[in-house]
Amino acid sequence: MANPSAFNIYPPSVVTPHSKRLISRCFTRVAAIVLLTVSLTSQSLAAPVDVNTADAQSLSDALSGIGPAIAQAIVEYRKENGPFSSVEDLLNVKGVGPKTLERNKADILIGGKVSKSAPE
Repeated sequence: MANPSAFNIYPPSVVTPHSKRLISRCFTRVAAIVLLTVSLTSQSLAAPVDVNTADAQSLSDALSGIGPAIAQAIVEYRKENGPFSSVEDLLNVKGVGPKTLERNKADILIGGKVSKSAPE
């Protein structure tokens, strides 16, 4: 087995246990920042979705807090009751509450238009 210190390009006096911990912490923080940035970017890049035409998968992918079951409930409600006339009509769907609705208003389209009550 090769000696691990043979792969060290710095003399032993430069690479101390303290410097190894410091490098490890820096690497961990950079990795966390990169992951957070990617996560936030992917969430903010979701296109608005028309709740009157989207399928359950599209609704689940585009709306925060809307999983496959609630997305399917939205589709079923639309089939039984006709198209939504306002974003607030989604409150009639079991599983969609005021907080979820408020969080998603800017990403919900009704008939191809963003909700008039969406926050500016």
